[in-house]
Amino acid sequence: MAESDRATVERFLQTPWWESTETEATLLARDCTIEWPFAPPGVPKHFPRTKRPLLADWFKRTTQNWSRDSIIIYPTKNGRRYWVESRVQAQARWGPHSPFRPYSCSQMELIELDDGKISLVRSWMDPMAFYLGAGINLPVFPYDGTYPQGEAMLAVPSPPAPKGDEEAAKKANFVVEEFEDDDVVIVESNGSYGVVKWDPTGATSGYWNDYVRIGPSQTVITSLITLQVIFVSLKDFQLKQFREYLDPINKLLAAGVQVPTFPFFY
Repeated sequence: MAESDRATVERFLQTPWWESTETEATLLARDCTIEWPFAPPGVPKHFPRTKRPLLADWFKRTTQNWSRDSIIIYPTKNGRRYWVESRVQAQARWGPHSPFRPYSCSQMELIELDDGKISLVRSWMDPMAFYLGAGINLPVFPYDGTYPQGEAMLAVPSPPAPKGDEEAAKKANFVVEEFEDDDVVIVESNGSYGVVKWDPTGATSGYWNDYVRIGPSQTVITSLITLQVIFVSLKDFQLKQFREYLDPINKLLAAGVQVPTFPFFY
């Protein structure tokens, strides 16, 4: 079954499921849910079965030449959950009277299977890639470290729950995955929150950001607690590499930037 599930995941990663109802029925379970936690303002973040036709129609109307590369699959020990890093490319026409523009997005995904079909796809995509694909240039985050008043205040994440403490894990919403590769662990959490002073005017703002992390042990995860969506691997008990995924729109909003609604519905 594990080999069959792996083959289903690999086919899903290389196949635009929305191109035919036959492909959709073959790959996706009837009640499959698709989630986009980092969807830009104006784009739904949750597509249950009843809203999946809306998403399929949007893909058909607005994208062409869809492909995926740089795929890395991380199977978990339970055999039904797969984490994936990849890059999606396409030509996209987003917005009224818009021409087709190139779209390229590196992303992290969680794929769950049930009875050989995909029951959940949760994709952490870069919302900035959506705006670039729509020809919309957003302001640059004011990352110069200067503020008219006081010092910048850092957002801090929730601490991880002690290992084996299920009740504490539920309250912290901090889940550590176990993988076939012992040098990789992925953690999904509600992320960092706090009060920050990122606005160049000196104004303070509340801040929150979702994240996922990857590393080989609770100790390493704790040491990386200030990061957001992260890939980490070890070699000889030292960090070999990590990659960070987070929602940049939340940072712009906390810095007082006005972000336009993405033209999803048109």
